[in-house]
Amino acid sequence: MSAAQLTPWLLVAILVVLALGWRRLHRKFAKLERSRKDALDAQFRQMEALAALYYRLRPRLPLPATRGWAASPDFLLTVADAILERRPATIVECGSGLTTLIAARCVELNGEGRVYSLEHLPEFAERTRTLLARHGLSSVASVVDAPLADLALPDWQGAWYRRETFRPPAPIDLLIVDGPPHATSKMARYPAVPAFIDALAPGALVLLDDADRSDERAIARLWLEGHKTLTGIDMPDCEKGCAGFVRRKQ
Repeated sequence: MSAAQLTPWLLVAILVVLALGWRRLHRKFAKLERSRKDALDAQFRQMEALAALYYRLRPRLPLPATRGWAASPDFLLTVADAILERRPATIVECGSGLTTLIAARCVELNGEGRVYSLEHLPEFAERTRTLLARHGLSSVASVVDAPLADLALPDWQGAWYRRETFRPPAPIDLLIVDGPPHATSKMARYPAVPAFIDALAPGALVLLDDADRSDERAIARLWLEGHKTLTGIDMPDCEKGCAGFVRRKQ
């Protein structure tokens, strides 16, 4: 076959390669555009939740940043809604921070209740106390220094808050589980329900943050399997996931 005869076939091959390359490039750009749109939509939802928080809570000072390690605005709004609607008298929180501030402000608006927040890092505990003081909320919330210690349960071993550092002064109406940090142990937040199940009031609500992570999904399953008085409930969609449970009234 001569060079002249090869030329048309060569042009066809080039065109086919270019068409396939363009198709792949188009798909890649379409995927990037979908990802960009999803990210913008997610960010907008967080801005809406933050705006709703300001509207409902009317804080004395601007709230601290809600990115990074802090709870997301949608979870904070879920916590606020639960407290304002259910009016819990005793709130216990595993892990202090911005959620402590939100819970304390809701308690103040309700005119009743108290928040107890367990924190294993002294510097974080002091930071949360300072935050509460600046917002004039020290009278309705306490940060408990609760260092981590080895704990062995029938189906779990790891490090959790030293149990003798805190005993609930009254039946718990709301338990917020947002600590210890994920890296401290496998399923680090699992002990919260076994530790406090007998202290939960009938009808008490348990909220688990970061419920989209594999560890937290496993924790939620084990809580329901191991504690038949708990019932899972539907929760609003949150950026990092949120699982809710209610202790059934006997």
